[in-house]
Amino acid sequence: MFFAITGITNSTLDIILGVLFVLTTLIILGCSIFYIIKHSNKEKATSLKKTLIIVLILAFLIRVLFSLVVIGHRRELFETIYATLKDPDYFVDPTEPPSTRLYPLTYYIISFFASPFLTNDASYDSVVANLFIKMPFILADIVTAYLTFLIGKKFVNENVGIALCAIVAFCPIFFFASSLWGSIICLLLPVFLGVFLCIVDKKFVLAILLSSIALIIAKEGMIIFPVVLAYFVVVWTKNLIDLINKKTNDAKNLFVIPITAIVSTALIYVISIPYTGPISGNSFADFVELFFVYPISDNWFFGTNALSIYSIFGFNTVDAKSVLDQFSIALIFALFIAVITGCSYAIKRNRALISVFACFGVYTICTYFVGFTALSILPVLPLMLLSYSLTKDKRFIISFSVTAFVLIALVGTIYVNAGYYNTLPIDDFAYSDIYTGSTWLEDGVNKVILIALSAISVINHIFLTLTTFDIAINNRVLKFTPIEKPTFKHVLKQVFTNKE
Repeated sequence: MFFAITGITNSTLDIILGVLFVLTTLIILGCSIFYIIKHSNKEKATSLKKTLIIVLILAFLIRVLFSLVVIGHRRELFETIYATLKDPDYFVDPTEPPSTRLYPLTYYIISFFASPFLTNDASYDSVVANLFIKMPFILADIVTAYLTFLIGKKFVNENVGIALCAIVAFCPIFFFASSLWGSIICLLLPVFLGVFLCIVDKKFVLAILLSSIALIIAKEGMIIFPVVLAYFVVVWTKNLIDLINKKTNDAKNLFVIPITAIVSTALIYVISIPYTGPISGNSFADFVELFFVYPISDNWFFGTNALSIYSIFGFNTVDAKSVLDQFSIALIFALFIAVITGCSYAIKRNRALISVFACFGVYTICTYFVGFTALSILPVLPLMLLSYSLTKDKRFIISFSVTAFVLIALVGTIYVNAGYYNTLPIDDFAYSDIYTGSTWLEDGVNKVILIALSAISVINHIFLTLTTFDIAINNRVLKFTPIEKPTFKHVLKQVFTNKE
Protein backbone atom coordinates (compact mmCIF):
# COMPACT_ATOMS: atom_id res chain seq x y z
CA MET A 1 0.00 0.00 0.00
CA PHE A 2 2.21 2.75 -1.36
CA PHE A 3 0.12 5.71 -0.19
CA ALA A 4 -0.21 4.34 3.33
CA ILE A 5 3.52 4.41 4.06
CA THR A 6 3.94 8.03 2.98
CA GLY A 7 2.22 9.35 6.12
CA ILE A 8 0.00 12.38 6.46
CA THR A 9 2.71 14.98 6.08
CA ASN A 10 3.92 14.16 2.59
CA SER A 11 2.11 16.91 0.71
CA THR A 12 4.46 16.73 -2.29
CA LEU A 13 3.24 13.29 -3.33
CA ASP A 14 -0.36 14.37 -2.72
CA ILE A 15 0.07 17.40 -4.98
CA ILE A 16 1.66 15.26 -7.71
CA LEU A 17 -1.23 12.81 -7.51
CA GLY A 18 -3.77 15.64 -7.70
CA VAL A 19 -2.04 17.10 -10.76
CA LEU A 20 -2.00 13.66 -12.41
CA PHE A 21 -5.75 13.35 -11.90
CA VAL A 22 -6.28 16.74 -13.57
CA LEU A 23 -4.01 15.82 -16.50
CA THR A 24 -5.72 12.45 -16.87
CA THR A 25 -9.08 14.24 -17.00
CA LEU A 26 -7.88 16.45 -19.85
CA ILE A 27 -6.44 13.47 -21.74
CA ILE A 28 -9.58 11.34 -21.34
CA LEU A 29 -11.83 14.21 -22.44
CA GLY A 30 -9.60 15.08 -25.41
CA CYS A 31 -9.45 11.47 -26.63
CA SER A 32 -13.22 11.02 -26.17
CA ILE A 33 -14.07 14.16 -28.16
CA PHE A 34 -11.60 13.06 -30.84
CA TYR A 35 -13.37 9.68 -31.05
CA ILE A 36 -16.83 11.29 -31.12
CA ILE A 37 -15.85 13.63 -33.98
CA LYS A 38 -14.50 10.68 -35.92
CA HIS A 39 -17.44 8.34 -35.41
CA SER A 40 -20.53 10.48 -34.69
CA ASN A 41 -21.77 10.36 -38.30
CA LYS A 42 -21.59 6.62 -38.80
CA GLU A 43 -25.04 5.11 -39.26
CA LYS A 44 -23.93 1.61 -38.42
CA ALA A 45 -21.04 0.50 -36.30
CA THR A 46 -19.34 -2.82 -35.82
CA SER A 47 -20.57 -4.57 -32.70
CA LEU A 48 -18.55 -3.35 -29.76
CA LYS A 49 -19.82 -5.72 -27.08
CA LYS A 50 -16.35 -7.05 -26.29
CA THR A 51 -15.01 -3.52 -26.03
CA LEU A 52 -17.87 -2.60 -23.71
CA ILE A 53 -17.18 -5.57 -21.43
CA ILE A 54 -13.47 -4.71 -21.26
CA VAL A 55 -14.23 -1.07 -20.46
CA LEU A 56 -16.63 -2.00 -17.65
CA ILE A 57 -14.27 -4.60 -16.16
CA LEU A 58 -11.34 -2.16 -16.22
CA ALA A 59 -13.53 0.53 -14.67
CA PHE A 60 -14.47 -1.81 -11.84
CA LEU A 61 -10.87 -2.90 -11.20
CA ILE A 62 -9.61 0.70 -11.16
CA ARG A 63 -12.19 1.61 -8.54
CA VAL A 64 -11.40 -1.42 -6.39
CA LEU A 65 -7.67 -0.63 -6.56
CA PHE A 66 -8.09 3.00 -5.50
CA SER A 67 -10.50 1.99 -2.77
CA LEU A 68 -7.85 -0.31 -1.31
CA VAL A 69 -5.09 2.32 -1.28
CA VAL A 70 -7.17 5.31 -0.09
CA ILE A 71 -9.59 4.93 2.83
CA GLY A 72 -11.73 7.88 1.76
CA HIS A 73 -12.96 11.22 3.02
CA ARG A 74 -12.46 10.53 6.74
CA ARG A 75 -14.70 13.27 8.10
CA GLU A 76 -17.62 12.52 5.78
CA LEU A 77 -17.28 8.75 6.11
CA PHE A 78 -17.26 8.96 9.89
CA GLU A 79 -20.05 11.50 10.35
CA THR A 80 -22.35 10.28 7.59
CA ILE A 81 -21.69 6.56 7.30
CA TYR A 82 -19.74 4.98 10.15
CA ALA A 83 -21.68 6.63 12.96
CA THR A 84 -25.04 5.83 11.39
CA LEU A 85 -24.11 2.22 10.66
CA LYS A 86 -23.10 1.72 14.29
CA ASP A 87 -26.17 3.52 15.61
CA PRO A 88 -28.96 4.55 13.17
CA ASP A 89 -30.30 7.20 15.56
CA TYR A 90 -26.82 8.67 16.16
CA PHE A 91 -27.90 12.13 15.07
CA VAL A 92 -31.23 12.60 16.80
CA ASP A 93 -30.27 15.93 18.33
CA PRO A 94 -32.12 18.67 16.39
CA THR A 95 -29.06 20.90 16.79
CA GLU A 96 -27.06 18.55 14.55
CA PRO A 97 -27.08 19.28 10.80
CA PRO A 98 -29.53 16.89 9.06
CA SER A 99 -27.14 16.46 6.12
CA THR A 100 -24.94 14.26 8.32
CA ARG A 101 -27.65 11.61 8.57
CA LEU A 102 -27.87 8.80 6.03
CA TYR A 103 -31.12 8.55 4.11
CA PRO A 104 -33.13 5.31 4.49
CA LEU A 105 -32.41 3.53 1.21
CA THR A 106 -28.73 4.45 1.35
CA TYR A 107 -28.56 3.09 4.90
CA TYR A 108 -30.13 -0.20 3.80
CA ILE A 109 -27.84 -0.56 0.77
CA ILE A 110 -24.61 0.17 2.63
CA SER A 111 -25.68 -2.01 5.55
CA PHE A 112 -26.29 -4.90 3.17
CA PHE A 113 -22.74 -4.76 1.83
CA ALA A 114 -21.11 -3.95 5.17
CA SER A 115 -23.16 -6.33 7.37
CA PRO A 116 -20.46 -9.07 7.58
CA PHE A 117 -18.08 -6.52 9.07
CA LEU A 118 -20.67 -4.95 11.34
CA THR A 119 -21.66 -8.30 12.86
CA ASN A 120 -18.01 -9.25 13.46
CA ASP A 121 -17.07 -5.85 14.94
CA ALA A 122 -14.45 -5.29 12.25
CA SER A 123 -12.54 -2.03 12.33
CA TYR A 124 -13.97 0.67 10.10
CA ASP A 125 -10.38 1.62 9.32
CA SER A 126 -9.83 -1.71 7.60
CA VAL A 127 -9.30 -1.26 3.86
CA VAL A 128 -11.38 -4.38 3.17
CA ALA A 129 -14.25 -3.11 5.31
CA ASN A 130 -14.09 0.23 3.53
CA LEU A 131 -14.05 -1.50 0.15
CA PHE A 132 -17.37 -3.16 0.93
CA ILE A 133 -18.82 0.02 2.42
CA LYS A 134 -17.92 1.82 -0.82
CA MET A 135 -18.93 -1.10 -3.06
CA PRO A 136 -22.47 0.32 -3.68
CA PHE A 137 -20.91 3.54 -4.97
CA ILE A 138 -18.53 1.60 -7.22
CA LEU A 139 -21.34 -0.54 -8.64
CA ALA A 140 -23.48 2.57 -9.17
CA ASP A 141 -20.61 3.98 -11.24
CA ILE A 142 -20.51 0.85 -13.39
CA VAL A 143 -24.27 0.98 -13.92
CA THR A 144 -23.99 4.67 -14.87
CA ALA A 145 -21.27 3.85 -17.40
CA TYR A 146 -23.41 1.09 -18.91
CA LEU A 147 -26.47 3.37 -19.10
CA THR A 148 -24.45 6.04 -20.91
CA PHE A 149 -23.41 3.40 -23.43
CA LEU A 150 -27.05 2.44 -24.03
CA ILE A 151 -28.01 6.10 -24.34
CA GLY A 152 -25.24 6.90 -26.82
CA LYS A 153 -25.99 3.77 -28.82
CA LYS A 154 -29.73 4.46 -28.96
CA PHE A 155 -29.67 8.15 -29.84
CA VAL A 156 -26.41 8.43 -31.83
CA ASN A 157 -24.57 5.18 -32.56
CA GLU A 158 -22.64 2.42 -30.84
CA ASN A 159 -19.25 4.10 -31.26
CA VAL A 160 -20.45 7.23 -29.52
CA GLY A 161 -22.00 5.01 -26.85
CA ILE A 162 -18.58 3.48 -26.18
CA ALA A 163 -17.02 6.96 -26.02
CA LEU A 164 -19.57 8.18 -23.45
CA CYS A 165 -19.21 4.95 -21.47
CA ALA A 166 -15.42 5.37 -21.43
CA ILE A 167 -15.78 8.93 -20.12
CA VAL A 168 -17.73 7.70 -17.09
CA ALA A 169 -15.48 4.65 -16.71
CA PHE A 170 -12.13 6.42 -16.81
CA CYS A 171 -12.67 10.13 -16.14
CA PRO A 172 -11.08 10.59 -12.68
CA ILE A 173 -13.91 12.58 -11.11
CA PHE A 174 -16.21 9.55 -11.28
CA PHE A 175 -13.87 7.00 -9.71
CA PHE A 176 -12.60 9.64 -7.28
CA ALA A 177 -16.14 10.22 -6.01
CA SER A 178 -16.93 6.53 -5.61
CA SER A 179 -13.68 4.86 -4.55
CA LEU A 180 -11.39 7.58 -3.17
CA TRP A 181 -14.03 9.78 -1.53
CA GLY A 182 -16.83 7.32 -0.84
CA SER A 183 -19.64 9.73 -1.67
CA ILE A 184 -23.28 8.69 -1.38
CA ILE A 185 -24.01 11.08 -4.28
CA CYS A 186 -22.77 8.30 -6.60
CA LEU A 187 -25.95 6.34 -5.89
CA LEU A 188 -28.02 9.11 -7.49
CA LEU A 189 -26.25 9.07 -10.86
CA PRO A 190 -27.88 5.94 -12.37
CA VAL A 191 -31.23 6.85 -10.78
CA PHE A 192 -31.26 10.33 -12.32
CA LEU A 193 -30.27 8.91 -15.70
CA GLY A 194 -33.00 6.31 -15.41
CA VAL A 195 -35.65 8.92 -14.60
CA PHE A 196 -35.04 11.03 -17.69
CA LEU A 197 -34.40 8.08 -19.97
CA CYS A 198 -37.82 6.76 -18.92
CA ILE A 199 -39.39 10.16 -19.59
CA VAL A 200 -37.91 10.21 -23.09
CA ASP A 201 -39.29 6.69 -23.67
CA LYS A 202 -42.67 7.67 -22.11
CA LYS A 203 -42.35 5.04 -19.38
CA PHE A 204 -44.21 7.20 -16.92
CA VAL A 205 -44.73 4.69 -14.11
CA LEU A 206 -41.03 3.81 -13.92
CA ALA A 207 -39.99 7.47 -14.18
CA ILE A 208 -42.18 8.47 -11.23
CA LEU A 209 -41.04 5.46 -9.21
CA LEU A 210 -37.34 6.21 -9.79
CA SER A 211 -37.74 9.91 -9.00
CA SER A 212 -39.44 8.92 -5.74
CA ILE A 213 -36.66 6.48 -4.88
CA ALA A 214 -34.11 9.28 -5.39
CA LEU A 215 -35.79 11.13 -2.52
CA ILE A 216 -34.71 8.51 0.03
CA ILE A 217 -31.12 8.20 -1.21
CA ALA A 218 -29.72 11.66 -0.41
CA LYS A 219 -30.97 15.20 0.02
CA GLU A 220 -29.66 15.96 -3.50
CA GLY A 221 -32.33 13.57 -4.76
CA MET A 222 -34.80 16.44 -4.41
CA ILE A 223 -32.97 18.58 -6.98
CA ILE A 224 -34.71 17.06 -10.02
CA PHE A 225 -38.17 17.16 -8.41
CA PRO A 226 -39.22 20.56 -9.91
CA VAL A 227 -38.37 19.41 -13.45
CA VAL A 228 -40.11 16.04 -13.10
CA LEU A 229 -43.16 17.63 -11.48
CA ALA A 230 -43.45 20.26 -14.22
CA TYR A 231 -43.28 17.61 -16.95
CA PHE A 232 -46.01 15.42 -15.50
CA VAL A 233 -48.26 18.39 -14.71
CA VAL A 234 -48.05 19.44 -18.38
CA VAL A 235 -48.66 15.88 -19.62
CA TRP A 236 -51.63 15.41 -17.30
CA THR A 237 -53.12 18.83 -18.15
CA LYS A 238 -52.72 18.27 -21.90
CA ASN A 239 -54.44 14.90 -21.64
CA LEU A 240 -57.34 16.50 -19.76
CA ILE A 241 -57.69 19.34 -22.31
CA ASP A 242 -57.56 16.89 -25.23
CA LEU A 243 -60.33 14.83 -23.63
CA ILE A 244 -62.49 17.90 -23.08
CA ASN A 245 -61.94 19.01 -26.70
CA LYS A 246 -62.52 15.42 -27.87
CA LYS A 247 -59.11 15.21 -29.53
CA THR A 248 -58.49 11.87 -27.87
CA ASN A 249 -60.38 9.09 -26.13
CA ASP A 250 -57.37 7.90 -24.14
CA ALA A 251 -57.71 8.95 -20.51
CA LYS A 252 -55.01 6.61 -19.21
CA ASN A 253 -52.56 9.33 -18.13
CA LEU A 254 -55.25 11.10 -16.09
CA PHE A 255 -55.31 8.10 -13.76
CA VAL A 256 -51.88 6.52 -14.15
CA ILE A 257 -49.87 9.63 -13.25
CA PRO A 258 -51.60 10.62 -9.97
CA ILE A 259 -52.11 7.01 -8.84
CA THR A 260 -48.44 6.19 -9.47
CA ALA A 261 -47.37 9.33 -7.62
CA ILE A 262 -49.50 8.40 -4.60
CA VAL A 263 -48.35 4.76 -4.60
CA SER A 264 -44.69 5.79 -4.98
CA THR A 265 -44.97 8.22 -2.08
CA ALA A 266 -46.57 5.55 0.08
CA LEU A 267 -43.89 3.08 -0.99
CA ILE A 268 -40.90 5.22 0.02
CA TYR A 269 -42.66 6.04 3.30
CA VAL A 270 -43.20 2.36 4.11
CA ILE A 271 -39.62 1.53 3.09
CA SER A 272 -38.35 4.25 5.43
CA ILE A 273 -40.40 3.36 8.53
CA PRO A 274 -37.94 0.80 10.01
CA TYR A 275 -35.20 3.44 9.79
CA THR A 276 -37.06 6.62 10.71
CA GLY A 277 -39.16 5.14 13.52
CA PRO A 278 -36.44 5.12 16.21
CA ILE A 279 -35.23 8.56 15.11
CA SER A 280 -38.35 10.71 14.91
CA GLY A 281 -41.46 8.53 14.97
CA ASN A 282 -43.50 6.56 12.45
CA SER A 283 -45.90 9.25 11.24
CA PHE A 284 -45.80 10.52 7.67
CA ALA A 285 -45.36 14.07 9.00
CA ASP A 286 -42.23 12.97 10.88
CA PHE A 287 -40.89 11.33 7.71
CA VAL A 288 -41.46 14.47 5.64
CA GLU A 289 -40.00 16.78 8.27
CA LEU A 290 -36.89 14.68 8.82
CA PHE A 291 -35.88 14.16 5.20
CA PHE A 292 -37.56 16.92 3.18
CA VAL A 293 -37.94 19.93 5.49
CA TYR A 294 -34.89 19.92 7.75
CA PRO A 295 -32.34 19.34 4.94
CA ILE A 296 -33.75 22.33 3.04
CA SER A 297 -34.37 24.74 5.89
CA ASP A 298 -31.58 24.00 8.39
CA ASN A 299 -28.32 24.08 6.45
CA TRP A 300 -25.54 25.29 8.71
CA PHE A 301 -23.24 26.81 6.09
CA PHE A 302 -23.56 28.56 2.76
CA GLY A 303 -21.53 25.65 1.41
CA THR A 304 -18.98 23.02 2.37
CA ASN A 305 -16.33 23.70 -0.29
CA ALA A 306 -19.17 23.89 -2.82
CA LEU A 307 -18.71 25.31 -6.31
CA SER A 308 -21.18 28.10 -5.68
CA ILE A 309 -21.63 31.84 -6.01
CA TYR A 310 -21.15 32.13 -2.25
CA SER A 311 -17.63 30.67 -2.34
CA ILE A 312 -16.56 33.46 -4.70
CA PHE A 313 -17.46 36.06 -2.08
CA GLY A 314 -15.85 34.19 0.81
CA PHE A 315 -19.00 32.72 2.39
CA ASN A 316 -17.76 29.12 2.30
CA THR A 317 -17.67 28.73 6.09
CA VAL A 318 -20.17 31.44 7.02
CA ASP A 319 -23.29 30.53 9.01
CA ALA A 320 -26.38 30.48 6.79
CA LYS A 321 -28.92 29.09 9.24
CA SER A 322 -29.42 32.33 11.15
CA VAL A 323 -29.20 34.59 8.08
CA LEU A 324 -31.58 33.18 5.47
CA ASP A 325 -35.14 31.87 5.31
CA GLN A 326 -33.85 28.83 3.46
CA PHE A 327 -37.17 27.08 2.99
CA SER A 328 -38.80 30.07 1.28
CA ILE A 329 -35.79 30.53 -0.98
CA ALA A 330 -35.89 26.82 -1.87
CA LEU A 331 -39.55 27.12 -2.84
CA ILE A 332 -38.75 30.10 -5.07
CA PHE A 333 -35.98 28.15 -6.81
CA ALA A 334 -38.25 25.13 -7.29
CA LEU A 335 -41.12 27.25 -8.62
CA PHE A 336 -38.84 29.12 -11.03
CA ILE A 337 -37.35 25.94 -12.51
CA ALA A 338 -40.72 24.18 -12.66
CA VAL A 339 -42.41 27.10 -14.44
CA ILE A 340 -39.76 27.57 -17.14
CA THR A 341 -39.54 23.80 -17.68
CA GLY A 342 -43.30 23.40 -17.91
CA CYS A 343 -43.77 26.39 -20.24
CA SER A 344 -40.93 25.30 -22.54
CA TYR A 345 -42.21 21.76 -22.81
CA ALA A 346 -45.82 22.88 -23.27
CA ILE A 347 -44.76 25.04 -26.21
CA LYS A 348 -42.19 22.77 -27.87
CA ARG A 349 -43.50 19.31 -26.87
CA ASN A 350 -39.98 17.91 -27.14
CA ARG A 351 -39.12 15.43 -24.37
CA ALA A 352 -35.41 15.98 -24.95
CA LEU A 353 -35.93 19.43 -23.42
CA ILE A 354 -36.75 17.81 -20.07
CA SER A 355 -33.23 16.39 -19.85
CA VAL A 356 -31.81 19.75 -20.93
CA PHE A 357 -33.74 21.59 -18.23
CA ALA A 358 -32.73 18.94 -15.70
CA CYS A 359 -29.08 19.87 -16.36
CA PHE A 360 -29.95 23.52 -16.01
CA GLY A 361 -31.99 22.94 -12.85
CA VAL A 362 -29.38 20.83 -11.05
CA TYR A 363 -26.57 23.25 -11.95
CA THR A 364 -28.63 26.30 -10.98
CA ILE A 365 -29.67 25.00 -7.57
CA CYS A 366 -26.17 23.77 -6.68
CA THR A 367 -24.68 27.12 -7.74
CA TYR A 368 -27.11 29.51 -6.07
CA PHE A 369 -28.69 27.65 -3.15
CA VAL A 370 -26.99 26.95 0.20
CA GLY A 371 -25.89 23.87 2.07
CA PHE A 372 -24.21 21.87 -0.68
CA THR A 373 -20.88 20.07 -0.65
CA ALA A 374 -18.06 19.75 -3.15
CA LEU A 375 -19.69 16.75 -4.87
CA SER A 376 -23.35 17.81 -4.72
CA ILE A 377 -23.16 18.96 -8.34
CA LEU A 378 -21.83 15.58 -9.54
CA PRO A 379 -25.22 14.29 -10.85
CA VAL A 380 -25.24 16.98 -13.53
CA LEU A 381 -22.40 15.20 -15.37
CA PRO A 382 -24.30 12.11 -16.63
CA LEU A 383 -27.31 14.33 -17.37
CA MET A 384 -25.08 16.42 -19.65
CA LEU A 385 -24.05 13.27 -21.51
CA LEU A 386 -27.73 12.33 -21.87
CA SER A 387 -28.56 15.83 -23.13
CA TYR A 388 -25.74 15.64 -25.68
CA SER A 389 -27.02 12.28 -26.95
CA LEU A 390 -30.59 13.60 -27.27
CA THR A 391 -29.78 16.95 -28.88
CA LYS A 392 -26.35 16.26 -30.51
CA ASP A 393 -25.35 19.72 -29.26
CA LYS A 394 -21.60 19.83 -28.61
CA ARG A 395 -22.02 22.56 -26.00
CA PHE A 396 -23.12 19.92 -23.50
CA ILE A 397 -19.83 18.08 -24.00
CA ILE A 398 -17.97 21.37 -23.55
CA SER A 399 -19.89 22.20 -20.37
CA PHE A 400 -19.35 18.64 -19.14
CA SER A 401 -15.60 18.99 -19.69
CA VAL A 402 -15.41 22.24 -17.74
CA THR A 403 -17.45 20.80 -14.89
CA ALA A 404 -15.34 17.63 -14.72
CA PHE A 405 -12.15 19.73 -14.74
CA VAL A 406 -13.16 22.09 -11.92
CA LEU A 407 -14.55 19.21 -9.84
CA ILE A 408 -11.42 17.05 -10.03
CA ALA A 409 -9.26 20.11 -9.29
CA LEU A 410 -11.49 20.91 -6.30
CA VAL A 411 -11.57 17.43 -4.72
CA GLY A 412 -7.86 17.01 -5.39
CA THR A 413 -7.15 20.24 -3.52
CA ILE A 414 -9.36 19.12 -0.62
CA TYR A 415 -7.48 15.83 -0.36
CA VAL A 416 -4.08 17.53 -0.48
CA ASN A 417 -5.11 19.96 2.25
CA ALA A 418 -6.63 17.19 4.38
CA GLY A 419 -3.84 14.65 3.77
CA TYR A 420 -6.30 11.92 2.80
CA TYR A 421 -4.30 10.08 0.11
CA ASN A 422 -3.49 7.09 2.35
CA THR A 423 -4.95 4.27 4.43
CA LEU A 424 -4.17 5.77 7.82
CA PRO A 425 -6.92 5.28 10.45
CA ILE A 426 -9.35 8.01 11.38
CA ASP A 427 -7.78 8.47 14.82
CA ASP A 428 -4.55 9.65 13.18
CA PHE A 429 -6.48 12.62 11.81
CA ALA A 430 -8.63 13.30 14.85
CA TYR A 431 -6.07 12.96 17.63
CA SER A 432 -2.59 13.08 16.08
CA ASP A 433 -0.33 15.95 17.19
CA ILE A 434 1.41 16.04 13.82
CA TYR A 435 -1.78 16.42 11.81
CA THR A 436 -2.32 20.03 10.76
CA GLY A 437 -4.58 19.51 7.73
CA SER A 438 -8.21 20.41 7.24
CA THR A 439 -11.07 19.55 4.91
CA TRP A 440 -12.03 23.24 4.73
CA LEU A 441 -10.55 25.40 1.97
CA GLU A 442 -10.67 28.63 3.92
CA ASP A 443 -7.12 29.99 4.08
CA GLY A 444 -4.40 31.26 1.76
CA VAL A 445 -3.81 29.40 -1.50
CA ASN A 446 -6.61 26.92 -0.82
CA LYS A 447 -9.16 29.72 -0.53
CA VAL A 448 -7.85 31.30 -3.75
CA ILE A 449 -8.22 27.96 -5.56
CA LEU A 450 -11.79 27.53 -4.30
CA ILE A 451 -12.70 31.06 -5.39
CA ALA A 452 -11.11 30.58 -8.84
CA LEU A 453 -12.78 27.21 -9.44
CA SER A 454 -16.14 28.56 -8.24
CA ALA A 455 -15.81 31.52 -10.62
CA ILE A 456 -15.13 29.14 -13.53
CA SER A 457 -18.13 27.05 -12.46
CA VAL A 458 -20.42 30.10 -12.36
CA ILE A 459 -19.24 31.14 -15.84
CA ASN A 460 -19.90 27.58 -16.98
CA HIS A 461 -23.42 27.84 -15.53
CA ILE A 462 -24.00 31.00 -17.58
CA PHE A 463 -22.78 29.13 -20.67
CA LEU A 464 -25.12 26.22 -19.88
CA THR A 465 -28.02 28.62 -19.34
CA LEU A 466 -27.45 30.26 -22.73
CA THR A 467 -27.23 26.81 -24.32
CA THR A 468 -30.46 25.68 -22.65
CA PHE A 469 -32.51 28.66 -23.80
CA ASP A 470 -30.87 28.75 -27.24
CA ILE A 471 -32.12 25.21 -27.80
CA ALA A 472 -35.49 25.75 -26.13
CA ILE A 473 -36.35 29.08 -27.77
CA ASN A 474 -34.35 29.23 -31.02
CA ASN A 475 -34.15 25.49 -31.80
CA ARG A 476 -30.45 26.13 -32.44
CA VAL A 477 -28.14 23.15 -32.13
CA LEU A 478 -24.36 23.27 -32.58
CA LYS A 479 -23.05 19.86 -33.60
CA PHE A 480 -19.60 18.40 -33.94
CA THR A 481 -18.68 18.19 -37.61
CA PRO A 482 -17.72 14.56 -38.34
CA ILE A 483 -14.25 14.13 -39.80
CA GLU A 484 -12.97 10.77 -41.04
CA LYS A 485 -9.37 11.44 -40.02
CA PRO A 486 -9.41 14.23 -37.44
CA THR A 487 -6.37 15.71 -35.75
CA PHE A 488 -6.24 17.30 -32.34
CA LYS A 489 -6.11 20.63 -34.15
CA HIS A 490 -9.57 19.80 -35.53
CA VAL A 491 -10.71 18.89 -32.02
CA LEU A 492 -9.55 22.20 -30.57
CA LYS A 493 -11.19 24.16 -33.40
CA GLN A 494 -14.51 22.40 -32.94
CA VAL A 495 -14.45 22.84 -29.16
CA PHE A 496 -13.53 26.51 -29.14
CA THR A 497 -15.04 27.66 -32.43
CA ASN A 498 -17.76 26.67 -34.89
CA LYS A 499 -15.16 25.79 -37.50
CA GLU A 500 -13.89 22.35 -38.47
